[in-house]
Amino acid sequence: MKIAGEVVADLKRQELAKIDVDLLNLKRTVLAEKFEDFKSDLNAAVKEEKARAHQDLVSRGLGNSTGVENSRRRIERDASNEFYKVSREYNPTMEEIALFERKVNEQARPWWKKALGWWR
Repeated sequence: MKIAGEVVADLKRQELAKIDVDLLNLKRTVLAEKFEDFKSDLNAAVKEEKARAHQDLVSRGLGNSTGVENSRRRIERDASNEFYKVSREYNPTMEEIALFERKVNEQARPWWKKALGWWR
């Protein structure tokens, strides 16, 4: 999910004063949609790969349950590893966007609210 790194890099290049909360929400929404697309594409690819592997084993006369289960387990393990890699990139990116949003909201607070917040 190359887009996650691009989103954060783009936000870091901008000045905090010029970042809009709506822009952050849009970036968060786009990132969430890309992540959902990735998950659905991964599920489809896993189903397709399982069917292809099963057909390959059957065509070679190796359609017994052990061969099929080993093949399915390998495919599911690979998909799980891929999902883990992408989610490790996705989650911190969403946290960084939330951090930017907190900073923007803090900067947008009037000075007197900041003073009252400090005084309490």
